[in-house]
Amino acid sequence: MLYQAHLKTIGSASPVKLTPLGQEIATTLRVEQKIVDHLDAIKAKVEAKNPQNPYDIQVAAMTVARECFDGIFTEAEKSEVKAYAFAKGMNLLEIYPVIGIEVRNRILKERDIALDTIDQFAPPKRTA
Repeated sequence: MLYQAHLKTIGSASPVKLTPLGQEIATTLRVEQKIVDHLDAIKAKVEAKNPQNPYDIQVAAMTVARECFDGIFTEAEKSEVKAYAFAKGMNLLEIYPVIGIEVRNRILKERDIALDTIDQFAPPKRTA
């Protein structure tokens, strides 16, 4: 997750949120609908990581985001995302976290867990 600190699509403050660019990507690519279309497979991958708290759900969702793209999304969906990335001059690594945030939000909502509780479980911030 170190690379996430340098992304333009998600904020670095916890809990991680989409930036305006991330929101634009999520809307343009209909990320939420893609997640709904493949929800059972996505949830199975998150659950396989056995998340124990909101922070674990966030970490699992971010990991599963790339797996969604590589193994769950249809070829047409992958082509749409790749075409968008190419047109915007972006790397797919900047788009995966957008998917991850949307997956995390969906799962937290289904479990009736508030987003701000992630900070209660996040590892302590390192100093120096």
